[in-house]
Amino acid sequence: MNAYEVENITFFHKNQKVLSDITVVHKQGDIGLWLGPSGGGKTSLAKIICSHLKVSSGQVLIHGKGVTTPSLDRLYVCHENDLFMWQTLQQHINFLLKNVNIPNPPEMSEINKWAEMLEVSHLLKKYSSHISMGEARRFQILRSLILRSNLVIFDEIFSALDAKLKQRIMPKLLEIWKSKNASVVIISHESDQNFNISFDQTLDFSLLPSLSER
Repeated sequence: MNAYEVENITFFHKNQKVLSDITVVHKQGDIGLWLGPSGGGKTSLAKIICSHLKVSSGQVLIHGKGVTTPSLDRLYVCHENDLFMWQTLQQHINFLLKNVNIPNPPEMSEINKWAEMLEVSHLLKKYSSHISMGEARRFQILRSLILRSNLVIFDEIFSALDAKLKQRIMPKLLEIWKSKNASVVIISHESDQNFNISFDQTLDFSLLPSLSER
């Protein structure tokens, strides 16, 4: 089964062609890496898959069915800080568990294990405005685990993590993703050697007929 299929996608932004006749298939449970320079269309395609942008032509299929509206089942995690500044990280977790319809929501004991693995457990009483960029990115990763989305696309989230930390947590994240049969895409300017894991699919956007990233 395919997590998503992008079929002949063409996308314009303000009369400028960003993506031209793109076709990509990602199998369920695969971990993918999207590489390429700025302007390659990575962010645009990620937002199209998650229905945050509308295509000019073509379609996106999720498990074989066409989609046009956003869903918690497809999570786009951007590199901008989208945490609630007026809440502590623990309050943010509590809000998600209480107000978001999460399928089979995790127990706090499991969330605490993930927080320890991501080295953010000591930050849970802090407000998001009082943590560093790298700490915020690690909490965004924790949040993605809590939401249990079937497909998660991380847009430059891991670039804010230092190399040694990344080497420590990536194998553990991979183990979690594989145990949940989650489909994951990591958008990065870094090579796969910097992640300390093996990817099932690597897509080089410099080889695609895409013209400009938005």
